[in-house]
Amino acid sequence: MLKQKNAKENIPSLCDYVIKESYVHLKGENNSYEDISSVFNIAIYPKYLESWFKSYLKIVKKDNINIEDRSKKMLKINPKYIIKNYMLQDAIDAVKEGDYTLTNDLLNIAQNPFDEHEKYESYSRVTPLKYANIKFSCSS
Repeated sequence: MLKQKNAKENIPSLCDYVIKESYVHLKGENNSYEDISSVFNIAIYPKYLESWFKSYLKIVKKDNINIEDRSKKMLKINPKYIIKNYMLQDAIDAVKEGDYTLTNDLLNIAQNPFDEHEKYESYSRVTPLKYANIKFSCSS
């Protein structure tokens, strides 16, 4: 857990999380920047996050780009899939059992991160909390 005195130093990583979570939120039914309270509810330091998001909303309003166009722009430059440690660990575990399917699928996802990969839709979401601190070494 982050120490309170270091919270401001950690805002960039919190913002990365909000952007990713907002992306998931905006792809859902509610195409609005106004109600992302679910993001603040799970934040370690919601007041810093909310402050940053209010600043972001000012930029959005100043840019005067509607939410659909902004979303389209974001989708063009932000890959839907980013391979993470827990995914690789799942692949390593499968390979130990002789199954290379996930390894090949992850390679395909890594080579085509903007494409839809319906079978692995869950991999486009924020890292599940149970995998938040997973570590593995090069010798795995």
